Amino acid sequence: MKHLTGKSLLLILIPLLLFALYGCQDDSNNTIGAVDMSDDELIEAIENATDLEEINYTQLPASSQSVIEENYYDHIVISVNRALNLGYLVSLGDVGERLGEGEQVYFGLQGRRLVRDGNDNGGRNGEGGGRGGDERDRWLCFHLVFPVTFIMPDGTEITVESADGLSAIRQWYLDNPDYHEPPSFAYPIQVILPDGTILTINSDEELRRLFAQRERRGGRNPEEACFEFVYPITYLMPDSSEIIVESEDGMVAIREWYQDHPGVRIRPRLQYPVDIEFIEDGAIVTINNDRQLRRAYASCGDDEGPGRDPGDACFEFVYPITYIMPDSSEIIVESEEGMIALREWYADHPRVRIRPRLQYPVDIEFFEDGNIVTINNDRQLRRAYASCE
Repeated sequence: MKHLTGKSLLLILIPLLLFALYGCQDDSNNTIGAVDMSDDELIEAIENATDLEEINYTQLPASSQSVIEENYYDHIVISVNRALNLGYLVSLGDVGERLGEGEQVYFGLQGRRLVRDGNDNGGRNGEGGGRGGDERDRWLCFHLVFPVTFIMPDGTEITVESADGLSAIRQWYLDNPDYHEPPSFAYPIQVILPDGTILTINSDEELRRLFAQRERRGGRNPEEACFEFVYPITYLMPDSSEIIVESEDGMVAIREWYQDHPGVRIRPRLQYPVDIEFIEDGAIVTINNDRQLRRAYASCGDDEGPGRDPGDACFEFVYPITYIMPDSSEIIVESEEGMIALREWYADHPRVRIRPRLQYPVDIEFFEDGNIVTINNDRQLRRAYASCE
């Protein structure tokens, strides 16, 4: 009988020790960089990651795909993004009981569903992987104009006359647990955007594009503007009737009007003047027409940054101006044509969605009288855009 030498024993024990140390780790610690992160912290890190990479749905871990297919059967996938060394962010569009809403779902690198603190995340499959998402991860894309007919995965049709009837869609899936595909519609259908715009949707692909256009970015909802209306406000409807909206929740009256007038596609008109209050500093600005309102929305920012000139603004920048890019590099713009350098930077960094920062102070020159004003921050720039007649 052979006896093990000390060297031979070490050769056997070392692999076993390595397996014990690394082979038994679970998904609660997704990566070395996230080892001390709670789910809330990891969600925030994914949400704010500058290196988000859009990937194919099939590149998600199998366990993540199972959570989506078993619990979000009445949703369509808008996009799938991976944050290096952190996890995954999946954006979904609800075409079921909460039709018209978007939702974001987060997963660790190994596929475990991340759960915000205080959310038990219960769902049809239980086991902590279910549907119970957090309201902070949902946003409104559009309202549906009823009636509408759903075509279910087995070919049956369900006609829904009002928002209350949408519960029938969820009930169908509960009665047919083997189906995991979202329903379709008997097109065309009409939807109303939160600003009152009416759109006609003719196919599943057009619906998916609409969700994608209004996808939440960087923790910010597409309709979560940098200001809010000072209520009450009044809408003039296509039949010349008026609807007075006392709060944001009162916008449902606009949707109900279109449900009662299914053939009407003309959008309502906001009755001016209205006041808006900027969320950042509480500044109140009076808006006198659609053009000023568009400029106020534009001032809230997009991928081109605060220094863009939306349409025919009443002023122009006094060049040169400097932008600080997400990687801390600087781009000096010598003229309006030089703004193309910003687009080229983003073309070279397709994963980056954070906007550049304009380096203040900057000067602007008003067209009407040549008056030059110094702008010291984003807030003053927003006010300048909103002031344009």
